[in-house]
Amino acid sequence: LVNEAFRKRNIELIYKFRYFFILAYKELKKLARQRQIRRDHPKVYRAQNISREELTDLQDNVGHLISVNSIFSTSHDEEVVRLFKSESELGVLFEITVSNTSDNIFHPFADIVELSHIRDEEETLFFAGAIFRIDSVREESDLTWIVNLTLCNESVEQIERVIDGVKEQLDTITCCQGLLMLKEAVDILERYPLK
Repeated sequence: LVNEAFRKRNIELIYKFRYFFILAYKELKKLARQRQIRRDHPKVYRAQNISREELTDLQDNVGHLISVNSIFSTSHDEEVVRLFKSESELGVLFEITVSNTSDNIFHPFADIVELSHIRDEEETLFFAGAIFRIDSVREESDLTWIVNLTLCNESVEQIERVIDGVKEQLDTITCCQGLLMLKEAVDILERYPLK
């Protein structure tokens, strides 16, 4: 439910869970300061079922940045992650390179193995908004693709690049679409005033 709120940009759910998000963000940031990604294994993995359209988007954007709009769970153990991918559906295995020098001040991530009930999963959590560079997308089998990502830690540069991408998207919005988006934003602010 929490990740669904982020993925679908459901402002009402985000507002209802705002205290949880704030607490989770602060705790993850605190853990990130205390722990480093394991030096002996700077890669983490995530399996996920996706649509053909999402796969095409990944392929078309090799070399570009993507931002994750959910709390992103990964594992140091590739085999554990593969158990979460359905063999009968199209999916990807994300191989994510994380350097120990990564200091993502806006979107923290941390190894949460010691807090997990299932320690064998060797879980690392990334907060919503983490930015990754798509290094490559390759086919492993008919229904499984490998996507190599690198966590970006160039804070100012990554923000500028994401903003440039948003500007490009905004250039294609028609006047009517812009007015509808503005009306929706006003409606949301009326329902959930900033305090």
